[in-house]
Amino acid sequence: MNFLAHFYLANPTAASRAGNFLGDYITGTPESLAEVLPAELLEGIIMHRRIDALTDSHANFAEAKVLLGPERRRFAGIILDMFTDHFLARNWEQYSELTLAKFSEQVNDELHQYWQFFPENAKREAESMIDNQWFQRYQTIEGLEQSLTGISRSRKNFDPIANSSENLRAHYDQYQLLCTELLAGVKAEIHNF
Repeated sequence: MNFLAHFYLANPTAASRAGNFLGDYITGTPESLAEVLPAELLEGIIMHRRIDALTDSHANFAEAKVLLGPERRRFAGIILDMFTDHFLARNWEQYSELTLAKFSEQVNDELHQYWQFFPENAKREAESMIDNQWFQRYQTIEGLEQSLTGISRSRKNFDPIANSSENLRAHYDQYQLLCTELLAGVKAEIHNF
């Protein structure tokens, strides 16, 4: 899952959402992290890792990965995470009583409650996410394309990510079903754990 999905799946607390964000930036075992992080923040990081494991092992992820074709399979995790965020953002009113803009503001406030624990690269990413309204951008395929192109330019040999929206357009209904079911399945599993 990508950022929006992690925030949606997190427990509705600042600590859980901040920890779910930091899951991509802080490494180490839970035991070693317990020495330097508040317990509630660590729980969010552990939840992030569990969400990622559930996503990667889900049958819908495997089926969606096949749709990407062999040239994009290596990047399936990144691409399908972005596709899932697109469908979540596009249909946000089905998932939350808050508008997507209000949810983004709330998440920004929550992340800043734990700002002292954020590495510099996480701070830069969080600021860019809010300042550039990533979640609102994900609502359209064109906005998603901008984000995918940005990812492909930021890393060497990630070119197949840039034009993956063509594949999304070609199989839009299938991806919508697969990603929506994947999100629902991971949500049910994570909250019953």
